[in-house]
Amino acid sequence: MGRGCVMEMAQETGAQPAAMNLLIVGYGEMGHAMENLLRARHEIRVWSRRIGVHGQSTSLQQEVARADVILFC
Repeated sequence: MGRGCVMEMAQETGAQPAAMNLLIVGYGEMGHAMENLLRARHEIRVWSRRIGVHGQSTSLQQEVARADVILFC
């Protein structure tokens, strides 16, 4: 069963969907806005060419491997 099915079932039953590991690639205006909208319900990691993940130098491949969902902003 895919994550989308789980979220649909949660909506039908009124349960909260499980938190996901989200990776936001790009931290311009849109990436910053998405982080603010989603951080209350999900674990957010932001990757940018200039700063890595929140100031830490990590490879994009490492971050993609950890993510359930990737948002390109």
